Amino acid sequence: MKVGQMLAEKSLPHQLKLLLANPSILKVGRLVNADLQYLQKGCQSRTAFVGGIDLAKFAKDCQMVSTARASLADLCASVLGKQLDKNTSEQVSSAWENDNLTDKQVQYASKDAYASLCIYEQLIKIPLPRPLPAKPIPGTPVLLFNNDQTHLIAQGSVSVQQCDHSFDGINVTATRAVIEVHKVLVPGAIIGTHRKQSLEDFGTTPFHLVCLRSHLQMVVSSPLSGSSVAPTCEGQSNAGEVRAESSVAFTPSEMESQAADIELDDVGIGALIFDTIDIPLDPTPSVSHPRISDAASEAEGHEMLATESTCSSPPPIHSRVLKDPFHVFNMLYISRSHGLRVEFSQALRDAIFIPDKEDKQHIIAWGSAQNPPRSWDDMLRRNASWLWKHCKRTIPPPEQLHPLVANVFRTYGALKDAKTALPLFNSAAWKTAKNILNLIKDGYLSDPPGIPLYYQIGVDNKAGGLPLFCCIRGTNLTEGGVHTHLHSRLPTSGVSVRHLLASLLDFILRHNLLASCLLYHSFYSLTFIIGWHIQ
Repeated sequence: MKVGQMLAEKSLPHQLKLLLANPSILKVGRLVNADLQYLQKGCQSRTAFVGGIDLAKFAKDCQMVSTARASLADLCASVLGKQLDKNTSEQVSSAWENDNLTDKQVQYASKDAYASLCIYEQLIKIPLPRPLPAKPIPGTPVLLFNNDQTHLIAQGSVSVQQCDHSFDGINVTATRAVIEVHKVLVPGAIIGTHRKQSLEDFGTTPFHLVCLRSHLQMVVSSPLSGSSVAPTCEGQSNAGEVRAESSVAFTPSEMESQAADIELDDVGIGALIFDTIDIPLDPTPSVSHPRISDAASEAEGHEMLATESTCSSPPPIHSRVLKDPFHVFNMLYISRSHGLRVEFSQALRDAIFIPDKEDKQHIIAWGSAQNPPRSWDDMLRRNASWLWKHCKRTIPPPEQLHPLVANVFRTYGALKDAKTALPLFNSAAWKTAKNILNLIKDGYLSDPPGIPLYYQIGVDNKAGGLPLFCCIRGTNLTEGGVHTHLHSRLPTSGVSVRHLLASLLDFILRHNLLASCLLYHSFYSLTFIIGWHIQ
C-alpha cells in the first residue's frame, strides 16, 4: 500500500510511526521537518514526528552555502562537488499517484535519498565554526573566511602577537586580529587589512597576518562526531558546549547569547531602506539605555565633517546621470550587532525621502477613521512597503538635503552600542559619510527638477480609494528587481566562466518573463520623460 493511500485512510503502520517519532533515529533531507509534520498530521498521530535535520540549514551553519534555502542540487554542487542530474518531467509528473512506479521514478527518488545521505556524511566531517570571543587564547584554532562569510580561504590559529598594539606596522584594533596561518586554501584571496596582499604573497606557511575579527571563526567539532570544542577564552569554561541532543547546529539565538560581545560582519544598510522591506516592530518594549557617545569617534567625525560646507545655493546641473539613492545606503557598512543600526537606518531614510504632503494627509485621514485608529508613525513602522505604495516621495534639492543628512550622521555616528560599547561609525564609516555629503552637495542625489518619477496605476478599494503609485526611480522598479536578487542567484566562486554566463542568462530570462507585465507602463513613462527632454 502506498503512503498516499495510507494517509487517505489516516493511518500508517505502527512500526513506521515508532520510527518517525524516535528522536534518536535521524531523518536527513531537504525540508525534511515539513515532511514529518505532513505525515504526522496526515495519520493524526498524537506523538510528534521528530529527529529531522534540514541539510540546507546544516550546510549554512557549516559555512558551505550562503542561504538556508539552498536546493538539494545546490547542496550537491557546494558540498560534494557533484551535479544532481534529475529529470524535471518526472518531478512534475502526476504519475506518482499510480500503484506501480516506473523505473525512472524509482531512480529519481533514489537519487534524492542517496544524495541526502552523501551530503549528511560529508557535513558531519566539517568542524562547526563559532564566533571568535573578545579575548581568545593564543593557539586557539581558527578558520579564515572571505568577505561574505561563504568560503573558507585559510586555516590557522590565534597568534601570540594578538596582545600587541601593532603587528608589521599595522594597528591591531578591537575589530582586528593577528593569526598564524597553517594552511592556505585560496591563494588568491585578498586580505584587505594587511596592505591588500593576497595569501600567496605572504610566502610559505606558517606566516602571520592581520585580518578582521568578523572574518574568523573558532573551530568547533560537530556534536554528532562526539569531539570536544576548541579552547575559548580566558575565564570561560568548555563545560556544556557539546550538546547531547541530535541537532546538528547552533541556532541563531544560541549563537547570540553565547557571543553577544562579538562584533559581527559589517553589512550595508540598503536592505533596511528598500521599499519592499519592512522593519519589524517589537511588540514588547525593550529596556531603554542611556545614549552615550564615544569621545574618539565623535572627535573623528567632527574632524571629518568639519570641512563640509553647507549648500547655500543650488549647484549647476551638469548631468542627468545621478547616483542611485539605494546604492548610497549600501555605501554605509554598519555592524549587524549594533543596537542603533535599525534606528539610524530609519532616520537616514526619513531625511532623504520626503513624503508628498497631500498624499500624507490623505493617508492620515484614512488611518484616523480606522478601528482602532492608525497613526502615520504606526503605519510607517508596521508596514512601510504598503505605505509607500500609496504615497509619493521626493529627494529634496541639495541645499535642503545636505543639512538633514549631515544632522543624522552627527547625531548617530558616535553613539555607543549598549552591549559592545562600540560606536555606530568606525573610521571607514565616517569617511563614507563625508563622501555621501559631497555627492549631495554636488547635486547627484536629489531628484531632477521638473521630472515626475511617479505615475498612478490604480486605486486601493480596501483603503478607502487611496491612489496606488509606481515609482520609476532606479532601484525601486526596473533596476531593483534585478539587483535585489542577483547575488543570491549566481555562483560566487569555484565555477567556470561558462557556468557563470549560463546562470546569468537563465536569471535574465526569468526576470524578463516575470517583469514583462510592467513593460507597457514603464515604456509609457519613459516615453513621457524622453518627450520632456526633447521639448
